[in-house]
Amino acid sequence: MDDEFLDEIWGQFESEALEHCKNCEDLLLDSANKDLSKAEIDSIFRSFHSLKGLTGSIGFSETVTLTHLAEDLISESRKGTITLDDKLRTALLNFTDVLKTILQKSIKERKEVITKNFGPCKSVLEEILQGKSSKIKERNRVLNFDDTIVSETLNDLDLIEEERFTQVSSTSLDDLFQKSGTLISRANALKRAFEQVGSAPENDYANVILEKLVNDIQVVNGRITDLRLISVNGLVRRLKRAAIDTSRSLKKTIKFNVKGDNERADRSIIRALADPLMHMIRNSIDHGIEEAKDRPKKGIGKINLSFQKEGDNLVIKLSDDGRGLDKEKILKKAIEKKFISTSNPKELEERDIYSLIFKPGFSTAENVSSTSGRGVGMDVVEKNIALLGGKIEIYSEKNKGANFSILIPGAVSTEECIILKDLPTFYAVPSRSVQWVKNKSDLETDIVTGTEHIRYNKSQIPIQNLNKLLSLPSSNSEGFVEKIILLSLSDKAIAINYFGDFIYDEFVFDQPDKLISNLPFVSGTTVDDDRNIIFRLNVERLFDYDDQAA
Repeated sequence: MDDEFLDEIWGQFESEALEHCKNCEDLLLDSANKDLSKAEIDSIFRSFHSLKGLTGSIGFSETVTLTHLAEDLISESRKGTITLDDKLRTALLNFTDVLKTILQKSIKERKEVITKNFGPCKSVLEEILQGKSSKIKERNRVLNFDDTIVSETLNDLDLIEEERFTQVSSTSLDDLFQKSGTLISRANALKRAFEQVGSAPENDYANVILEKLVNDIQVVNGRITDLRLISVNGLVRRLKRAAIDTSRSLKKTIKFNVKGDNERADRSIIRALADPLMHMIRNSIDHGIEEAKDRPKKGIGKINLSFQKEGDNLVIKLSDDGRGLDKEKILKKAIEKKFISTSNPKELEERDIYSLIFKPGFSTAENVSSTSGRGVGMDVVEKNIALLGGKIEIYSEKNKGANFSILIPGAVSTEECIILKDLPTFYAVPSRSVQWVKNKSDLETDIVTGTEHIRYNKSQIPIQNLNKLLSLPSSNSEGFVEKIILLSLSDKAIAINYFGDFIYDEFVFDQPDKLISNLPFVSGTTVDDDRNIIFRLNVERLFDYDDQAA
Protein backbone atom coordinates (compact mmCIF):
# COMPACT_ATOMS: atom_id res chain seq x y z
CA MET A 1 0.00 0.00 0.00
CA ASP A 2 1.64 3.27 -1.13
CA ASP A 3 2.05 6.33 1.11
CA GLU A 4 -0.29 8.48 -0.97
CA PHE A 5 -3.13 5.99 -0.50
CA LEU A 6 -2.44 5.77 3.24
CA ASP A 7 -2.45 9.55 3.51
CA GLU A 8 -5.86 9.61 1.83
CA ILE A 9 -7.26 6.98 4.23
CA TRP A 10 -5.96 8.74 7.34
CA GLY A 11 -7.13 12.12 6.05
CA GLN A 12 -10.65 10.82 5.45
CA PHE A 13 -10.72 9.15 8.88
CA GLU A 14 -9.60 12.37 10.58
CA SER A 15 -12.18 14.48 8.77
CA GLU A 16 -15.11 12.15 9.52
CA ALA A 17 -14.13 11.34 13.12
CA LEU A 18 -13.60 14.95 14.20
CA GLU A 19 -16.80 16.02 12.42
CA HIS A 20 -18.80 13.50 14.50
CA CYS A 21 -17.09 14.75 17.67
CA LYS A 22 -17.93 18.33 16.70
CA ASN A 23 -21.59 17.41 16.13
CA CYS A 24 -21.86 15.86 19.62
CA GLU A 25 -20.09 18.80 21.23
CA ASP A 26 -22.22 21.43 19.48
CA LEU A 27 -25.50 19.72 20.47
CA LEU A 28 -24.40 19.24 24.10
CA LEU A 29 -23.15 22.83 24.41
CA ASP A 30 -26.26 24.33 22.82
CA SER A 31 -28.48 22.32 25.15
CA ALA A 32 -27.26 24.13 28.28
CA ASN A 33 -30.26 25.20 30.36
CA LYS A 34 -32.69 23.34 28.09
CA ASP A 35 -33.68 19.76 27.36
CA LEU A 36 -32.36 17.92 24.35
CA SER A 37 -35.03 17.10 21.79
CA LYS A 38 -35.57 13.54 20.53
CA ALA A 39 -34.01 14.53 17.18
CA GLU A 40 -30.91 15.92 18.94
CA ILE A 41 -30.51 12.78 21.08
CA ASP A 42 -30.87 10.63 17.94
CA SER A 43 -28.20 12.73 16.20
CA ILE A 44 -25.76 12.25 19.11
CA PHE A 45 -26.49 8.50 19.08
CA ARG A 46 -25.74 8.29 15.33
CA SER A 47 -22.45 10.17 15.79
CA PHE A 48 -21.26 7.86 18.59
CA HIS A 49 -22.38 4.83 16.56
CA SER A 50 -20.45 6.13 13.52
CA LEU A 51 -17.38 6.82 15.68
CA LYS A 52 -17.50 3.23 16.94
CA GLY A 53 -17.52 1.95 13.36
CA LEU A 54 -14.78 4.35 12.20
CA THR A 55 -12.39 3.57 15.06
CA GLY A 56 -13.07 -0.16 14.62
CA SER A 57 -12.32 0.00 10.90
CA ILE A 58 -8.88 1.45 11.54
CA GLY A 59 -8.02 -0.98 14.35
CA PHE A 60 -8.45 1.25 17.42
CA SER A 61 -9.81 -1.48 19.69
CA GLU A 62 -9.55 0.44 22.98
CA THR A 63 -11.22 3.52 21.49
CA VAL A 64 -14.03 1.30 20.21
CA THR A 65 -14.68 0.32 23.84
CA LEU A 66 -15.15 3.97 24.83
CA THR A 67 -17.43 4.85 21.93
CA HIS A 68 -19.45 1.69 22.53
CA LEU A 69 -20.04 2.71 26.17
CA ALA A 70 -21.13 6.21 25.09
CA GLU A 71 -23.43 4.68 22.46
CA ASP A 72 -24.99 2.41 25.12
CA LEU A 73 -25.50 5.39 27.44
CA ILE A 74 -27.37 7.35 24.75
CA SER A 75 -29.32 4.19 23.86
CA GLU A 76 -30.50 3.94 27.49
CA SER A 77 -31.51 7.60 27.29
CA ARG A 78 -33.58 6.88 24.16
CA LYS A 79 -35.32 4.10 26.10
CA GLY A 80 -36.00 6.43 29.02
CA THR A 81 -33.97 4.45 31.60
CA ILE A 82 -31.41 7.26 31.92
CA THR A 83 -32.26 10.95 31.84
CA LEU A 84 -29.84 13.26 29.99
CA ASP A 85 -29.86 15.87 32.71
CA ASP A 86 -27.37 18.70 33.14
CA LYS A 87 -24.80 16.60 35.02
CA LEU A 88 -24.95 13.77 32.53
CA ARG A 89 -24.50 16.16 29.60
CA THR A 90 -21.38 17.45 31.38
CA ALA A 91 -20.10 13.88 31.62
CA LEU A 92 -20.67 13.40 27.88
CA LEU A 93 -18.90 16.67 27.10
CA ASN A 94 -15.94 15.52 29.17
CA PHE A 95 -16.00 12.19 27.36
CA THR A 96 -15.98 13.99 23.99
CA ASP A 97 -12.92 15.98 25.08
CA VAL A 98 -11.07 12.80 26.05
CA LEU A 99 -12.07 11.09 22.81
CA LYS A 100 -10.88 14.01 20.66
CA THR A 101 -7.53 14.07 22.41
CA ILE A 102 -7.10 10.32 21.82
CA LEU A 103 -8.10 10.66 18.16
CA GLN A 104 -5.85 13.65 17.45
CA LYS A 105 -2.80 12.02 19.05
CA SER A 106 -3.54 8.68 17.38
CA ILE A 107 -3.92 10.28 13.95
CA LYS A 108 -0.62 12.10 14.41
CA GLU A 109 1.19 8.89 15.41
CA ARG A 110 -0.84 6.74 12.98
CA LYS A 111 -1.44 4.23 15.74
CA GLU A 112 -3.81 4.07 18.70
CA VAL A 113 -2.48 6.29 21.52
CA ILE A 114 -4.15 5.78 24.89
CA THR A 115 -3.99 8.91 27.09
CA LYS A 116 -3.85 9.02 30.88
CA ASN A 117 -7.55 9.93 30.98
CA PHE A 118 -8.68 6.78 29.15
CA GLY A 119 -9.03 4.64 32.29
CA PRO A 120 -10.92 7.21 34.42
CA CYS A 121 -13.20 8.07 31.51
CA LYS A 122 -14.01 4.38 30.86
CA SER A 123 -14.76 3.87 34.58
CA VAL A 124 -17.09 6.89 34.62
CA LEU A 125 -19.15 5.66 31.67
CA GLU A 126 -19.32 2.11 33.08
CA GLU A 127 -20.48 3.29 36.51
CA ILE A 128 -23.13 5.55 35.01
CA LEU A 129 -24.48 2.64 32.96
CA GLN A 130 -24.38 0.25 35.92
CA GLY A 131 -26.13 2.70 38.23
CA LYS A 132 -28.61 3.97 35.65
CA SER A 133 -31.22 6.29 37.10
CA SER A 134 -31.76 4.34 40.30
CA LYS A 135 -28.44 5.25 41.93
CA ILE A 136 -28.52 9.02 41.84
CA LYS A 137 -26.04 9.55 44.68
CA GLU A 138 -23.53 7.11 43.19
CA ARG A 139 -23.94 8.69 39.77
CA ASN A 140 -23.36 12.16 41.18
CA ARG A 141 -20.17 10.95 42.85
CA VAL A 142 -19.00 9.61 39.53
CA LEU A 143 -19.91 12.78 37.70
CA ASN A 144 -18.08 14.97 40.18
CA PHE A 145 -15.04 12.76 39.73
CA ASP A 146 -15.46 13.19 36.01
CA ASP A 147 -15.05 16.96 36.34
CA THR A 148 -11.32 16.41 36.94
CA ILE A 149 -10.96 14.80 33.56
CA VAL A 150 -11.84 17.84 31.50
CA SER A 151 -9.39 20.18 33.23
CA GLU A 152 -6.54 17.86 32.29
CA THR A 153 -7.82 17.04 28.83
CA LEU A 154 -8.48 20.57 27.58
CA ASN A 155 -4.83 21.43 28.14
CA ASP A 156 -3.92 18.97 25.38
CA LEU A 157 -6.75 19.91 23.05
CA ASP A 158 -6.47 22.59 20.39
CA LEU A 159 -10.08 23.29 19.50
CA ILE A 160 -9.11 25.82 16.86
CA GLU A 161 -6.88 23.50 14.86
CA GLU A 162 -9.80 21.08 14.46
CA GLU A 163 -11.22 23.20 11.69
CA ARG A 164 -10.12 21.63 8.44
CA PHE A 165 -9.86 24.95 6.66
CA THR A 166 -7.29 23.95 4.08
CA GLN A 167 -5.45 20.97 2.62
CA VAL A 168 -2.20 22.87 3.12
CA SER A 169 -0.52 22.51 6.51
CA SER A 170 -0.46 25.55 8.77
CA THR A 171 3.36 25.50 8.78
CA SER A 172 3.46 25.63 4.97
CA LEU A 173 0.97 28.49 4.93
CA ASP A 174 3.04 30.45 7.44
CA ASP A 175 6.13 29.96 5.30
CA LEU A 176 4.35 30.90 2.07
CA PHE A 177 2.83 33.98 3.68
CA GLN A 178 6.20 35.10 5.03
CA LYS A 179 7.88 34.49 1.67
CA SER A 180 5.20 36.39 -0.27
CA GLY A 181 5.57 39.30 2.16
CA THR A 182 9.32 39.27 1.57
CA LEU A 183 8.79 39.24 -2.22
CA ILE A 184 6.51 42.28 -1.94
CA SER A 185 9.20 44.04 0.06
CA ARG A 186 11.90 43.19 -2.46
CA ALA A 187 9.74 44.21 -5.43
CA ASN A 188 8.84 47.53 -3.81
CA ALA A 189 12.51 48.21 -3.05
CA LEU A 190 13.37 47.51 -6.69
CA LYS A 191 10.52 49.78 -7.77
CA ARG A 192 11.89 52.62 -5.62
CA ALA A 193 15.35 52.07 -7.11
CA PHE A 194 13.94 52.38 -10.62
CA GLU A 195 12.12 55.57 -9.67
CA GLN A 196 15.40 57.08 -8.49
CA VAL A 197 17.06 56.20 -11.81
CA GLY A 198 14.47 58.16 -13.71
CA SER A 199 12.16 57.62 -16.63
CA ALA A 200 14.71 57.04 -19.40
CA PRO A 201 13.14 55.39 -22.50
CA GLU A 202 15.31 52.28 -22.08
CA ASN A 203 13.73 51.77 -18.60
CA ASP A 204 10.10 51.96 -19.73
CA TYR A 205 9.72 48.25 -20.53
CA ALA A 206 11.46 47.22 -17.30
CA ASN A 207 9.14 49.49 -15.32
CA VAL A 208 6.06 47.93 -16.93
CA ILE A 209 7.29 44.40 -16.15
CA LEU A 210 8.15 45.40 -12.58
CA GLU A 211 4.69 46.93 -12.06
CA LYS A 212 3.06 43.70 -13.25
CA LEU A 213 5.36 41.66 -11.01
CA VAL A 214 4.39 43.70 -7.94
CA ASN A 215 0.69 43.33 -8.77
CA ASP A 216 1.01 39.55 -9.29
CA ILE A 217 2.84 39.08 -5.98
CA GLN A 218 0.17 41.11 -4.19
CA VAL A 219 -2.55 38.90 -5.72
CA VAL A 220 -0.73 35.75 -4.53
CA ASN A 221 -0.27 37.28 -1.08
CA GLY A 222 -3.98 38.08 -0.93
CA ARG A 223 -4.93 34.51 -1.83
CA ILE A 224 -2.60 33.12 0.82
CA THR A 225 -4.14 35.54 3.31
CA ASP A 226 -7.58 34.16 2.42
CA LEU A 227 -6.35 30.60 2.99
CA ARG A 228 -5.30 31.58 6.51
CA LEU A 229 -8.81 32.77 7.38
CA ILE A 230 -10.94 30.43 9.48
CA SER A 231 -14.31 30.72 11.15
CA VAL A 232 -14.49 31.81 14.79
CA ASN A 233 -16.84 28.86 15.38
CA GLY A 234 -14.10 26.68 16.89
CA LEU A 235 -13.20 29.49 19.29
CA VAL A 236 -16.87 29.94 20.20
CA ARG A 237 -17.20 26.27 21.16
CA ARG A 238 -14.24 26.63 23.49
CA LEU A 239 -15.71 29.77 25.06
CA LYS A 240 -19.12 28.15 25.50
CA ARG A 241 -17.45 25.31 27.34
CA ALA A 242 -15.56 27.73 29.60
CA ALA A 243 -18.81 29.58 30.36
CA ILE A 244 -20.65 26.35 31.25
CA ASP A 245 -17.82 25.05 33.46
CA THR A 246 -17.40 28.40 35.26
CA SER A 247 -21.12 28.89 35.91
CA ARG A 248 -21.40 25.37 37.33
CA SER A 249 -18.37 25.76 39.57
CA LEU A 250 -19.81 29.06 40.91
CA LYS A 251 -23.34 27.56 41.11
CA LYS A 252 -24.78 30.27 38.88
CA THR A 253 -27.28 29.76 36.06
CA ILE A 254 -26.49 31.68 32.87
CA LYS A 255 -27.60 31.91 29.28
CA PHE A 256 -24.75 32.36 26.83
CA ASN A 257 -25.82 34.01 23.57
CA VAL A 258 -23.56 34.22 20.52
CA LYS A 259 -23.97 36.12 17.24
CA GLY A 260 -21.70 36.18 14.21
CA ASP A 261 -19.93 32.88 14.92
CA ASN A 262 -19.46 32.37 11.17
CA GLU A 263 -17.24 35.43 10.82
CA ARG A 264 -13.68 34.67 9.70
CA ALA A 265 -10.30 35.97 10.76
CA ASP A 266 -6.66 34.94 10.53
CA ARG A 267 -6.09 31.71 12.44
CA SER A 268 -3.21 33.24 14.46
CA ILE A 269 -5.49 36.06 15.60
CA ILE A 270 -8.27 33.65 16.59
CA ARG A 271 -5.82 31.51 18.53
CA ALA A 272 -4.45 34.57 20.35
CA LEU A 273 -7.99 35.70 21.26
CA ALA A 274 -8.83 32.48 23.12
CA ASP A 275 -7.17 33.28 26.46
CA PRO A 276 -8.25 36.95 26.83
CA LEU A 277 -11.87 36.20 25.87
CA MET A 278 -11.99 33.21 28.17
CA HIS A 279 -10.75 35.32 31.07
CA MET A 280 -13.28 38.07 30.32
CA ILE A 281 -16.16 35.58 30.22
CA ARG A 282 -15.09 34.04 33.53
CA ASN A 283 -14.85 37.54 35.01
CA SER A 284 -18.35 38.39 33.78
CA ILE A 285 -19.78 35.29 35.45
CA ASP A 286 -17.77 35.71 38.65
CA HIS A 287 -17.81 39.51 39.14
CA GLY A 288 -20.74 40.59 36.97
CA ILE A 289 -23.56 38.05 37.35
CA GLU A 290 -25.01 38.17 40.87
CA GLU A 291 -26.09 35.21 42.99
CA ALA A 292 -29.65 34.12 42.22
CA LYS A 293 -30.91 35.55 45.53
CA ASP A 294 -29.49 38.99 44.64
CA ARG A 295 -31.22 39.23 41.25
CA PRO A 296 -34.79 37.98 41.78
CA LYS A 297 -36.25 40.32 39.13
CA LYS A 298 -33.54 39.69 36.52
CA GLY A 299 -33.84 35.90 36.46
CA ILE A 300 -31.19 33.87 34.63
CA GLY A 301 -27.92 35.72 34.03
CA LYS A 302 -27.26 36.64 30.41
CA ILE A 303 -23.90 36.89 28.69
CA ASN A 304 -23.83 38.10 25.09
CA LEU A 305 -20.92 37.64 22.71
CA SER A 306 -20.86 38.89 19.13
CA PHE A 307 -18.40 38.98 16.23
CA GLN A 308 -18.76 41.39 13.31
CA LYS A 309 -16.50 42.44 10.44
CA GLU A 310 -16.15 46.19 9.89
CA GLY A 311 -13.98 46.67 6.82
CA ASP A 312 -10.73 44.81 7.45
CA ASN A 313 -11.30 44.81 11.21
CA LEU A 314 -13.03 42.35 13.52
CA VAL A 315 -15.26 43.85 16.22
CA ILE A 316 -15.94 41.69 19.27
CA LYS A 317 -18.52 42.73 21.86
CA LEU A 318 -19.01 41.05 25.21
CA SER A 319 -21.71 42.11 27.65
CA ASP A 320 -23.54 40.85 30.72
CA ASP A 321 -26.67 41.97 32.57
CA GLY A 322 -25.09 41.83 36.01
CA ARG A 323 -24.21 44.37 38.66
CA GLY A 324 -21.96 46.46 36.43
CA LEU A 325 -18.66 48.05 37.36
CA ASP A 326 -18.62 50.03 40.62
CA LYS A 327 -16.86 53.34 39.87
CA GLU A 328 -16.51 54.32 43.52
CA LYS A 329 -15.02 50.95 44.44
CA ILE A 330 -12.60 51.11 41.51
CA LEU A 331 -11.49 54.62 42.49
CA LYS A 332 -11.01 53.62 46.12
CA LYS A 333 -8.89 50.62 45.19
CA ALA A 334 -6.89 52.67 42.66
CA ILE A 335 -6.06 55.25 45.34
CA GLU A 336 -5.05 52.49 47.78
CA LYS A 337 -2.76 51.00 45.13
CA LYS A 338 -1.42 54.49 44.30
CA PHE A 339 -2.45 54.12 40.65
CA ILE A 340 -3.86 57.65 40.77
CA SER A 341 -3.39 60.73 42.90
CA THR A 342 -5.92 61.48 45.66
CA SER A 343 -5.97 65.15 44.69
CA ASN A 344 -8.36 64.99 41.70
CA PRO A 345 -9.93 61.52 41.22
CA LYS A 346 -13.36 63.03 40.50
CA GLU A 347 -11.95 64.86 37.49
CA LEU A 348 -11.34 61.57 35.71
CA GLU A 349 -13.70 60.74 32.88
CA GLU A 350 -15.85 57.63 33.21
CA ARG A 351 -13.88 55.65 30.62
CA ASP A 352 -10.61 56.54 32.39
CA ILE A 353 -11.99 55.18 35.66
CA TYR A 354 -13.06 51.92 34.04
CA SER A 355 -9.69 51.57 32.30
CA LEU A 356 -8.04 51.38 35.74
CA ILE A 357 -9.03 47.69 35.89
CA PHE A 358 -6.32 47.08 33.27
CA LYS A 359 -3.58 48.15 35.71
CA PRO A 360 -1.27 45.28 36.72
CA GLY A 361 -2.24 43.91 40.13
CA PHE A 362 -5.63 45.64 40.17
CA SER A 363 -8.54 43.71 41.71
CA THR A 364 -11.63 44.66 43.70
CA ALA A 365 -12.41 41.07 44.66
CA GLU A 366 -12.80 40.57 48.39
CA ASN A 367 -11.74 36.93 48.30
CA VAL A 368 -9.28 34.96 46.22
CA SER A 369 -10.85 32.17 44.18
CA SER A 370 -9.89 29.99 41.25
CA THR A 371 -11.40 32.58 38.90
CA SER A 372 -10.63 35.94 40.51
CA GLY A 373 -9.01 38.01 43.19
CA ARG A 374 -5.34 37.47 42.42
CA GLY A 375 -4.84 40.77 40.61
CA VAL A 376 -3.74 38.96 37.48
CA GLY A 377 -5.94 38.96 34.45
CA MET A 378 -7.36 42.13 32.93
CA ASP A 379 -3.94 43.71 32.51
CA VAL A 380 -2.90 40.60 30.57
CA VAL A 381 -6.12 40.84 28.55
CA GLU A 382 -5.30 44.40 27.50
CA LYS A 383 -1.69 43.45 26.73
CA ASN A 384 -2.74 40.54 24.52
CA ILE A 385 -5.25 42.70 22.65
CA ALA A 386 -2.57 45.37 22.13
CA LEU A 387 -0.16 42.73 20.79
CA LEU A 388 -2.76 41.98 18.12
CA GLY A 389 -2.77 45.63 17.12
CA GLY A 390 -6.17 46.14 18.73
CA LYS A 391 -7.81 48.12 21.50
CA ILE A 392 -10.45 47.44 24.14
CA GLU A 393 -13.06 49.84 25.52
CA ILE A 394 -15.45 49.54 28.48
CA TYR A 395 -18.90 50.94 29.13
CA SER A 396 -20.92 50.13 32.22
CA GLU A 397 -23.93 51.21 34.26
CA LYS A 398 -24.53 50.22 37.86
CA ASN A 399 -26.94 47.27 38.04
CA LYS A 400 -27.24 47.26 34.23
CA GLY A 401 -24.20 45.20 33.38
CA ALA A 402 -20.84 45.79 31.73
CA ASN A 403 -20.02 46.10 28.02
CA PHE A 404 -16.61 45.42 26.47
CA SER A 405 -15.80 46.29 22.87
CA ILE A 406 -12.68 44.97 21.13
CA LEU A 407 -11.44 46.19 17.75
CA ILE A 408 -8.65 44.18 16.10
CA PRO A 409 -7.33 43.66 12.56
CA GLY A 410 -9.07 40.68 10.96
CA ALA A 411 -6.02 39.65 8.97
CA VAL A 412 -2.27 39.69 9.30
CA SER A 413 -0.39 41.95 6.89
CA THR A 414 3.17 42.91 6.10
CA GLU A 415 4.62 45.80 8.06
CA GLU A 416 7.43 48.11 6.99
CA CYS A 417 10.10 48.53 9.67
CA ILE A 418 13.60 49.77 10.18
CA ILE A 419 15.76 46.81 11.21
CA LEU A 420 18.43 47.44 13.85
CA LYS A 421 20.96 44.67 13.21
CA ASP A 422 23.93 45.93 15.21
CA LEU A 423 22.36 45.25 18.58
CA PRO A 424 23.13 41.94 20.35
CA THR A 425 19.63 40.93 19.20
CA PHE A 426 17.92 42.05 15.96
CA TYR A 427 15.03 44.48 16.52
CA ALA A 428 12.41 45.88 14.14
CA VAL A 429 10.93 49.33 14.74
CA PRO A 430 7.62 49.94 12.90
CA SER A 431 8.18 52.70 10.34
CA ARG A 432 4.81 54.33 11.11
CA SER A 433 6.16 55.17 14.59
CA VAL A 434 9.47 56.62 13.35
CA GLN A 435 9.46 60.39 12.93
CA TRP A 436 13.09 60.53 11.78
CA VAL A 437 16.55 59.01 12.27
CA LYS A 438 19.46 61.49 12.51
CA ASN A 439 23.09 61.48 13.49
CA LYS A 440 23.41 62.78 17.02
CA SER A 441 26.21 65.09 15.95
CA ASP A 442 23.72 66.99 13.75
CA LEU A 443 21.37 67.71 16.65
CA GLU A 444 21.35 70.29 19.43
CA THR A 445 21.36 68.65 22.84
CA ASP A 446 21.03 69.91 26.40
CA ILE A 447 21.65 68.41 29.82
CA VAL A 448 18.53 68.58 32.00
CA THR A 449 18.74 67.16 35.55
CA GLY A 450 21.69 65.02 34.54
CA THR A 451 20.01 63.55 31.42
CA GLU A 452 20.80 64.46 27.83
CA HIS A 453 17.85 65.92 25.88
CA ILE A 454 17.16 66.93 22.31
CA ARG A 455 14.97 69.83 21.21
CA TYR A 456 11.81 68.89 19.30
CA ASN A 457 8.73 71.06 18.64
CA LYS A 458 9.80 73.50 21.34
CA SER A 459 10.05 70.63 23.84
CA GLN A 460 12.97 68.92 25.55
CA ILE A 461 12.90 65.16 24.82
CA PRO A 462 15.17 62.94 26.97
CA ILE A 463 17.41 60.51 25.10
CA GLN A 464 16.77 56.96 26.29
CA ASN A 465 19.50 54.31 26.12
CA LEU A 466 18.03 51.60 23.90
CA ASN A 467 20.29 48.81 25.18
CA LYS A 468 19.40 49.65 28.78
CA LEU A 469 15.65 49.74 28.01
CA LEU A 470 15.86 46.31 26.34
CA SER A 471 18.14 44.89 29.06
CA LEU A 472 20.80 44.16 26.43
CA PRO A 473 24.57 44.33 26.86
CA SER A 474 26.14 47.58 25.73
CA SER A 475 26.65 47.81 21.98
CA ASN A 476 30.09 47.98 20.48
CA SER A 477 30.07 51.62 19.42
CA GLU A 478 33.53 51.53 17.85
CA GLY A 479 33.36 52.49 14.20
CA PHE A 480 29.64 53.44 14.39
CA VAL A 481 28.09 56.88 14.34
CA GLU A 482 25.63 57.40 17.22
CA LYS A 483 22.13 57.89 15.84
CA ILE A 484 18.98 59.24 17.45
CA ILE A 485 15.65 57.65 16.53
CA LEU A 486 12.68 59.88 17.26
CA LEU A 487 9.48 57.91 17.87
CA SER A 488 6.04 59.50 17.93
CA LEU A 489 2.66 58.33 19.18
CA SER A 490 -0.32 60.69 19.01
CA ASP A 491 1.01 63.95 20.48
CA LYS A 492 3.89 62.33 22.39
CA ALA A 493 7.50 61.73 21.36
CA ILE A 494 10.50 59.87 22.77
CA ALA A 495 14.09 59.63 21.58
CA ILE A 496 16.33 56.54 21.70
CA ASN A 497 19.99 56.24 20.78
CA TYR A 498 21.47 53.55 18.54
CA PHE A 499 25.02 52.69 17.45
CA GLY A 500 24.98 51.01 14.05
CA ASP A 501 23.43 50.93 10.63
CA PHE A 502 19.84 50.10 9.77
CA ILE A 503 17.84 48.95 6.77
CA TYR A 504 14.21 49.25 5.73
CA ASP A 505 12.35 45.98 5.21
CA GLU A 506 8.87 44.45 5.40
CA PHE A 507 7.87 41.41 7.46
CA VAL A 508 4.90 39.53 8.77
CA PHE A 509 5.20 39.21 12.54
CA ASP A 510 3.83 36.30 14.54
CA GLN A 511 2.60 36.58 18.11
CA PRO A 512 5.47 35.89 20.53
CA ASP A 513 5.36 32.57 22.36
CA LYS A 514 4.88 32.39 26.13
CA LEU A 515 8.59 32.74 26.94
CA ILE A 516 9.17 35.74 24.67
CA SER A 517 5.84 37.37 25.60
CA ASN A 518 7.31 38.11 29.03
CA LEU A 519 9.79 40.52 27.46
CA PRO A 520 8.22 43.94 28.12
CA PHE A 521 9.05 45.63 24.82
CA VAL A 522 8.49 42.74 22.37
CA SER A 523 5.19 42.51 20.47
CA GLY A 524 6.02 39.99 17.75
CA THR A 525 8.68 37.86 16.11
CA THR A 526 9.77 36.91 12.61
CA VAL A 527 12.73 35.29 10.83
CA ASP A 528 14.74 36.90 8.02
CA ASP A 529 16.24 35.18 4.98
CA ASP A 530 19.35 34.24 6.97
CA ARG A 531 17.23 32.60 9.70
CA ASN A 532 17.94 35.39 12.19
CA ILE A 533 15.17 35.95 14.75
CA ILE A 534 13.88 39.53 14.69
CA PHE A 535 11.89 41.00 17.58
CA ARG A 536 9.26 43.63 16.83
CA LEU A 537 9.66 46.57 19.19
CA ASN A 538 6.49 47.36 21.14
CA VAL A 539 6.54 51.13 20.77
CA GLU A 540 3.33 51.57 22.79
CA ARG A 541 5.00 49.95 25.81
CA LEU A 542 8.01 52.21 25.39
CA PHE A 543 5.72 55.21 25.75
CA ASP A 544 4.00 53.68 28.79
CA TYR A 545 7.44 53.19 30.37
CA ASP A 546 8.40 56.76 29.52
CA ASP A 547 5.20 58.09 31.17
CA GLN A 548 5.85 56.04 34.33
CA ALA A 549 9.46 57.21 34.47
CA ALA A 550 8.30 60.82 34.17
